[in-house]
Amino acid sequence: MYQPYWYLLDVRVAGGRCGWLYPATQASHLGAGRARRDPSAMPPAASYKTRMAVAEDAPNLRRLAALDSQSPPGGPVLIGEIDGVPAAAISLTSGRAVADPFRPTAELVASLRMRAAALTGERRTSLRERVLGGLRVARPVAA
Repeated sequence: MYQPYWYLLDVRVAGGRCGWLYPATQASHLGAGRARRDPSAMPPAASYKTRMAVAEDAPNLRRLAALDSQSPPGGPVLIGEIDGVPAAAISLTSGRAVADPFRPTAELVASLRMRAAALTGERRTSLRERVLGGLRVARPVAA
């Protein structure tokens, strides 16, 4: 029969304590047996950097494009490096991104997209403009 876990809680408001009646149940109900996520699986924001591509980055752009099964990005390109190795790039003209599929680059590509939008002066419409754009204006019917 199903029993909720809250019946195991010992709530003593007067004593200012809240705890488990049976300490062994705390681990089972709070998921202590679950596998922990490896903190090194996703790089923190401080472990990568972004910069504009230079002529010497052409081999790196070709390598990233080949790994991602795409053609190299053209025009001015923003490159993202993880631990000093180029892992993603985005074209400032087309917005097309290429990334190393064998490294966790989703956060880096999102950061590159935000930086590219800031560099190109891309303007996002205001909430008011988006709401008004979705409304239909009722027009009187001519008689």
